[in-house]
Amino acid sequence: MSAADHDALIAWLERAPEPRRAHPTPEHFRPILVAAGAGGTDEVSFPIVGFENRSVSRRCVQFG
Repeated sequence: MSAADHDALIAWLERAPEPRRAHPTPEHFRPILVAAGAGGTDEVSFPIVGFENRSVSRRCVQFG
């Protein structure tokens, strides 16, 4: 995300470590593809990070 490597984001099933564990079905991941496309080459930041109940990621992505 930080590198604006959209090709890597699109190939998440092939390139990510354990993609099905993090995103059981594609509709859990596709919204970030839409957001990344809309953000284009805008700067990316992560204003909220961490986990809830030791397993649910709270990471938020902000473009611009």
